[in-house]
Amino acid sequence: MRKSIRAAVGVKVKRLSLIRSELLDLHTGVLFFGAGLSIIDMIFDILMVYEFALQGQLAYASATLGTVIASLLLQLVLTFEFHGKEGWWSILREMLFVVLLIKPGIDASRVVKKRKRRVNSILDPHTEMLIFKSTELVLEVIPGAIIQAIAFVSGQRSNVATLSLISSLCTVGFISADIAIEKDVNKRSRMYAPFFYGIVPLTSVRGTVCISILFLLLSTSQLSLRIFALALCVVESRSIAAAYVGIEVGLMLVIKLIRRDFIYWPAIPNVTPLVLMSFASRCAVKLIMDFTGMLQARHPYEMGGAYFSFTLLTTPLIGLYFGSRYIAYIEDFEPNERPDFAFASNQVYYTIAILGALQICCYALLIKLVDSKYRWTFVSTMTGKQYCFKGFHEASDDFSKFEVLTNNRFLWKNFEEEIKEWLSTSIPTWLAEEAEWFDDAMKAQIPDSLVDDPALLLEIRGQSVARVIRNNSRRRSSIAAMIVPTIAGTAAEG
Repeated sequence: MRKSIRAAVGVKVKRLSLIRSELLDLHTGVLFFGAGLSIIDMIFDILMVYEFALQGQLAYASATLGTVIASLLLQLVLTFEFHGKEGWWSILREMLFVVLLIKPGIDASRVVKKRKRRVNSILDPHTEMLIFKSTELVLEVIPGAIIQAIAFVSGQRSNVATLSLISSLCTVGFISADIAIEKDVNKRSRMYAPFFYGIVPLTSVRGTVCISILFLLLSTSQLSLRIFALALCVVESRSIAAAYVGIEVGLMLVIKLIRRDFIYWPAIPNVTPLVLMSFASRCAVKLIMDFTGMLQARHPYEMGGAYFSFTLLTTPLIGLYFGSRYIAYIEDFEPNERPDFAFASNQVYYTIAILGALQICCYALLIKLVDSKYRWTFVSTMTGKQYCFKGFHEASDDFSKFEVLTNNRFLWKNFEEEIKEWLSTSIPTWLAEEAEWFDDAMKAQIPDSLVDDPALLLEIRGQSVARVIRNNSRRRSSIAAMIVPTIAGTAAEG
């Protein structure tokens, strides 16, 4: 009997080991494929600047060039912030990677090789990769796709323009899906919030691939439908298009304020920078969700599951509305005066119907295929405070529970006394056991107000910890402290 049990356990261990190996190979391929897409898309954007300029479309050329420059400049700023303590040779090398457009490939290589965080570096390679992907997504790929879609609907339909638009759509879909998957399979995420993270199965290669493909198709169809509808609206009236975007963002901000869920999660101590960053972050995440359908946006720290699903399911209706307005606008012209580039009514409706059907089918299949215990995350009305409370009480160990202190006090002040009690009993144990994870960086995250015992506070406030606190204070007032949560909150949150 024992032999048969051991044999069965051995077979299961071997099977899981084989699956883990296959998933690792798949992850490596995905990282390098995504890096290649990012580089190709940047090259296409530069080619489109040249083509727009040749054809006298200076507005499109300037707008596209602006997205490329903004993305590269911010990446250079973040490179300096992240690697500023490593010396000028390291800074110049990292900046050269950005300028040569090979930064995505370098980041992917470091993650695949499991490089650890360098001594003087702020971030580990995996987090740095996600932040730079988010930067590219927000400042270059999504705006570039919108500009090119407007140009396409307005008659700019050369082979290069078509390929560039397809490249942008694929890149946005891939990056959005990749960020959501990376967060879901991240070990630390699953330890801190096993009730939220885990919809991507890691016990089956086939299951992982199926869910990942649905992520990709959902993001790509959402983006395609949104930018097509917006481009049709811009052709008719730019003011209506701007008002539509403003109303959508404004509605989300009002809902967040009414529910007292406006303040974003990063632990920035000063109120004014925190409020400004929260406003910018909420707007950025809303726009990312609108144009990508990124699954991470259903996180309670972001839009929440119910608002996420509402945004997805109303997109086809918005497409039909703007499509009907576009057709009415075109039909107001006399037959001999209509623009040559105008789409026929059946082309507009067929495109919207196909993209809408694909998006809804992907959404429905995703909900059907994921484990039933995660389906609530698609309709949840949980706020950031409620998620923080749940994460603290359901974390699997002390290291995961400590994650609550990476959030600002607004999220955990309602159960501050519980945190105090937990720290007062746990800190002596961590010090006595010399817990490896409880290093100077972790000690520095504990606010003085949470430790009532002066002797205990003195014990965790050595010179090295004080140095970390000073460095953290400088970083929180730096450019990166304001920008990173704004452009990459979905990639960095717990």
